[in-house]
Amino acid sequence: MLNAFGTKKGFKKVRVMIKTGLLSSLIVATSVVPTFGGYTAVHQPPAGDKNHAEIFGGIYGGTFAGQGIPLIYGMWTRYSNNTVTAYRIDDFKGGGTPALDIVTGEVGEAADQIWTGSIAIITAEAKARYAVFNQSFGHNGGGLETNGYEELLTAVGQSVDFGIGCDFLWGIQPDRFEWWSLVSANDEPCPRDHIVTYKIEGLETDRTVWMLFFEDLPSARTDRDYNDFVVEVRAVPEPATIVLLGMGALITFTRRKRSV
Repeated sequence: MLNAFGTKKGFKKVRVMIKTGLLSSLIVATSVVPTFGGYTAVHQPPAGDKNHAEIFGGIYGGTFAGQGIPLIYGMWTRYSNNTVTAYRIDDFKGGGTPALDIVTGEVGEAADQIWTGSIAIITAEAKARYAVFNQSFGHNGGGLETNGYEELLTAVGQSVDFGIGCDFLWGIQPDRFEWWSLVSANDEPCPRDHIVTYKIEGLETDRTVWMLFFEDLPSARTDRDYNDFVVEVRAVPEPATIVLLGMGALITFTRRKRSV
């Protein structure tokens, strides 16, 4: 892949919407997706591209080193510069709730394949691109159907605010392809996981921060370096939800005080 950090090099994008029905299964069999202990394999990028640790350093500053559990191809379950830490979300997880909660960070059985908004206000910003293809990042607007793609970002440096309050899928449209965070929604001979997710901690913010790393090539010729389009997502409960949560906490405190 070509080093295109913040540039617009690439082919003209022709969108083809993939028509699919409602997906009844939340987890695709891991036998079709190379994994290591529940994590999708991420290969080192070719010369000239940056790997995940280097991309974190370019965004948050400092030098990020691998920590936690070593995976394969030099990848780790977390990276840190001793101030900011990126925790990798496992891609195939059993038990728990069905979706990954974008506000609370609770990881469900579908890991980073299905997300839930919890009535959230979200800011998404494109941070890096190492790809031949131009990229488009978006989501499906809610639910598990993939016949509706809502574009959010197309170039590094762009940012957008939006709200969502239900289960949803992330999606990208590089060139003539269309890929989703839900593996079984990807229309290819061997459905591939096209997203790797990290939860970011240590920043001075009241929002929950995620970094999404996308792979844009189909399974037949993918290089699996997951650096083709990198998007930071920050989420906070919708203001009305914050008020309700505050009222609930106050009622609980009052009840406890009366019982003393």
